[in-house]
Order: sequence, then C-alpha cells, then structure tokens
Amino acid sequence: MANFEMTKLKNSKSIFMSLVLAFSVLLGMTINSHAVSPGWNNGKIKWMSFARGLKEAKRTGKPMFVVFEAKWCKMCKQYRRQFYKKSVVAMSRKLTMVMVNIEKHRGLQKKYSPDGGYIPRTMAFSSNGYLNEGLTASHPEFKFFIEPKSAAELLNFMQRTAAQ
Repeated sequence: MANFEMTKLKNSKSIFMSLVLAFSVLLGMTINSHAVSPGWNNGKIKWMSFARGLKEAKRTGKPMFVVFEAKWCKMCKQYRRQFYKKSVVAMSRKLTMVMVNIEKHRGLQKKYSPDGGYIPRTMAFSSNGYLNEGLTASHPEFKFFIEPKSAAELLNFMQRTAAQ
C-alpha cells in the first residue's frame, strides 16, 4: 500500500513539473515574440529594440527610424495604423526600424526628449546612432510629433530619414 502511494505521489510531481516546464516555455515564447510592442505591423516591419537597432544600423549603414510609444497611449494606437500602409511598409525596408516603449526604457525616454516627453515621438538617427535634431516633423510646438492620422506626413519623414 505504501509503495502504491509513493508511486502516485511521484506521478503527481512529474505531472506538476511537466506543467510548470510547459508554462515556462510558453511564457518565454510570449515574452520573446513581443520584445517590441505588438500591433505595429510586426509581421511586415522588422522592428527592433534600440540596442539591437543601433548594432544593425552600424552594420548596414541604414539610418535609424525611432518611435517612442506606450501601450496606454491613445494617439499611439492611431499612429500605429499608419504602419500597415503598403507605402510605409516599403519605405521601412530602407531604414532600421526601432521601437522604444517609454515605460520599459525610461533612460532612453529621458535622454531623447529634447522638447518634452510626449508620445508618440518619432526621431531620426544616423547609422552611427546620433540623433538628427534638425530632421523634424511639421508640428510647430512638438518637433518630433507626426500627426497620427497622416500617412503622408509619416512617409515624408521616413523618406527624409532614409536620405540623410
């Protein structure tokens, strides 16, 4: 009888450990697949973290196109829709596309807020990682704010970033 109970206990532990392992693997896949905020057309645009984007920009010589955002930001949700436009997707291939979540990367948020910490904020960096403060959007008060509903303004900014 005691032998039966021990076998049952070992089987329960095995099942429990298998479930913990499976959950850990699934959680790891979720975290890795969303290293950059989901919903910005990740399937067609190759978004990268700032650190990875900097390495890629240096390797390829392509300028960095950097978007600062947060999941709770309503304007960011409007802005991300523009990244599904075919012309924007095509232009993204000429750039190193970088996404910075301001809640996860407060140091970058603070460092790259020359005219305020508003979001969405879109900035152009050279392939060596230098911010091009002269390449701005059309907003008179917020230099790096692209109208979230304007694919034309976004595309224009991307073209000017690629040409630097």
